[in-house]
Amino acid sequence: MAAALVTPEELASWLQEDVDTATATLLIAQATSLVQEATAQTLVQVVGDVLELEGHAGEWLDLPQRPVTAITSVVIQVGANGPTTLDPGEYQKVGHRLWRQIGWRCFNTLPPVPTMPWTGIPSYPAPSIVTITCDHGYAPGDARLEPARTAVFALCAQAYTNPGGSRSVTVDDYTETYSDAFAGMQMPDSTRKLLRRRYGVTATTVVPR
Repeated sequence: MAAALVTPEELASWLQEDVDTATATLLIAQATSLVQEATAQTLVQVVGDVLELEGHAGEWLDLPQRPVTAITSVVIQVGANGPTTLDPGEYQKVGHRLWRQIGWRCFNTLPPVPTMPWTGIPSYPAPSIVTITCDHGYAPGDARLEPARTAVFALCAQAYTNPGGSRSVTVDDYTETYSDAFAGMQMPDSTRKLLRRRYGVTATTVVPR
C-alpha cells in the first residue's frame, strides 16, 4: 500500500480536536487513494519500484511516475529472447523521459517486415518489454507535496464527523449511520483539476510502432 500523505496526528491538528487513530488512519488511506487516483501518480517517495513498459522503435520512452529521482537498472526483453540489462551509458534520463539512441527495441526494425514473401503474409517484430527499477516521488517533508496534503486534509474533514466512534446518531427523526460517511468523501472538480495540473501527466506522446 502506498504511503499516506498525512498522519493521524497531523489530521488532529488540522481538525483541532482529538481523533480516533484507527478511524483517522482509515480515512487518510481513503483520501490519499483518491488524491493519487486523480493524479495517476504515487506521490510519496517509493524506493526500488519496478516499472514495466512497452518498448517501441522511438528514441524517447515516457516514464509514468514522476519525478523519477534515481534509476537502478533498465532491462529489455524482446519476445522469447532472454532479458538484456542495458549499460547506463546506453540511455539518459531527460526530465520525465528516457532517451536511447537506437530506440527501445533490441532490433529497431519497423513493421511490417515480409519475412515470408512466398506467402504474402507480413511478420511483425516481437513485443519489447522494458523493465525499469527506479526511485520516484517526493520524499516526506518535501514542500511540493503540500497541495496534495491539503486535499487529503480537506477530504478527511468531510468524513471525520464521528470522532467518538459510535455507529450512528439520532436527532429527532433523523438518523445517520457513520459507515456511510466514506460515501460523503467527495473531491470537488476544481481540486481534481488543480492536482492534475500540479502532479499529473499533461502531455500526450505519440509512440511510434
